[in-house]
Amino acid sequence: MNVLVTRAEGQGDELIARLREAGFTPIAVPLIRIEPVAFPSAAHETIRAAGRFSWIVFTSANAVTSFMSALHAVGRDGRTLDRAKLAAVGPATAAALAAYGCSVDALPDESTAAALPAALVAAGLKVGDSVLWPRGNLAAPELQLALEALGATVADPVVYETRPEPAAAGLIRAALTRGVDWVTFTSPSTVRSWTDALGSLVGLAAVRVAAIGPRTAAALVAAGRPPDAEADPHTAAGLVAALLQDRLSLENQSLGEASLRSW
Repeated sequence: MNVLVTRAEGQGDELIARLREAGFTPIAVPLIRIEPVAFPSAAHETIRAAGRFSWIVFTSANAVTSFMSALHAVGRDGRTLDRAKLAAVGPATAAALAAYGCSVDALPDESTAAALPAALVAAGLKVGDSVLWPRGNLAAPELQLALEALGATVADPVVYETRPEPAAAGLIRAALTRGVDWVTFTSPSTVRSWTDALGSLVGLAAVRVAAIGPRTAAALVAAGRPPDAEADPHTAAGLVAALLQDRLSLENQSLGEASLRSW
């Protein structure tokens, strides 16, 4: 079964590897590009003072790598973060921090931004704490609002930008011509890029669709194509498990229908 992978170029390696291990044939069609903000910027001035914050919260691996690049650009490194506690939205983000020698103090059981505030409270977040949230340009404001409702002050510098892949339309059409059984969407921005490229989620009527998490699923619903499966946990491994479960359900359904026809 052919599975279209929509992650940015160079960022779908884990998903592609897991798909191959599970017997799928992945087709890489990057629908977005991740670009760090240019130096210097207002974000870099905030990051220069990163070590003064009580908490630094990361909601993606892209935020980690872009933040560390910005930190280096202002003459700092991971050692300046000793005072701050670190939070990660999920295991992939925690692994990105570990690659820089940084350990995580808060990690929610569910890999969503909505689950982060409770995880921070459980790890010691208190009223008056300062939180640095290096984010992408398309990040939803709910996390900041939730943290402020808990009495924290939040700085949210944009450290990377998510842009549509200019060649998305041609890449999508070429992949659909080859034949696609599944399309995996890994962020709301990948959904938007598809609709921006083709005007709608055209081409998916006869294709199974999977979302990595609730925000991506909501974007698909809003675009008129509810997902057939949603990852749980919201990771590459969870996404592949969701595809395997759906494939098994379809196979069992086909066997049941064949049995009924034989009667």
